[in-house]
Amino acid sequence: MTHTLPAAIEAIVACFSPRPEVVAIALGGSRASERIDSLSDYDIYVFLDAEIPLDARRDLAARFDPQPEIGNTWFGPGDEWTDRPDGTAVDIMYWDRTGFECDLRAVIEMHRPTLGYSTAFWHTTRYAMPLHDRDGWFASLQDLATTPYQELRRTTHSSYRHQIELAIDILCDSLDELIRNASLEDAADRSQSSEGPVYSR
Repeated sequence: MTHTLPAAIEAIVACFSPRPEVVAIALGGSRASERIDSLSDYDIYVFLDAEIPLDARRDLAARFDPQPEIGNTWFGPGDEWTDRPDGTAVDIMYWDRTGFECDLRAVIEMHRPTLGYSTAFWHTTRYAMPLHDRDGWFASLQDLATTPYQELRRTTHSSYRHQIELAIDILCDSLDELIRNASLEDAADRSQSSEGPVYSR
C-alpha cells in the first residue's frame, strides 16, 4: 500500500521520531485501510516509553493550527488539530507501549475479552501502517496481530460465551425450582379441596 502523506503527518513523524521516549508511530483508522471519504481524519498512534511534554506537542500543533486541542483525556491521552491551509484533520493518540502490548497479548494469547476494546486494538495493530519503528517492536506486535481470529474461536472457550451459558444455566435452574414449588403448592391445594371441610368437635 502506497501513501502520500500530508505535510502535517510528515511533520509529526519528523518531530516525534527522534525523541528517546518515542518507540513507534503508526497511521491507523480509515486512512490506513483506504476506506476513506472527504471527512476522514488521520489517526496517528504514538507508542511511548515516557510521556512527551505537552509544550512540545503544543509547539508542533501550533505550526498548523492556532487553536489546537492538546492534552485531551476522554479516550486516553491525545491531541486533535487541523492543518488549516489544506484541511488535514489530525487525531493523535498516545499509548504506553508496555500497557498496549499487555492488553493485546491478554486478548490474543490469554483470550481475555474486556468491555469496550476487546478486539479494537488487535484490529488497529494488524492493519496500521508503520511510520516509525525504532527497534522493530511494532513489527513484532503486527506479527502477533496476524493470529487468525477464527482459529482462536475454534480452539478456545470464549469467556463471554461461558458467562452467558452460565447465566442461562442458573436461570433455568431457578425456573425449574419455581415450577416445582408451584406444582407442590397446587397439589397441596387440590388435596385440601378434595378432602372437603374439616370440622373440629
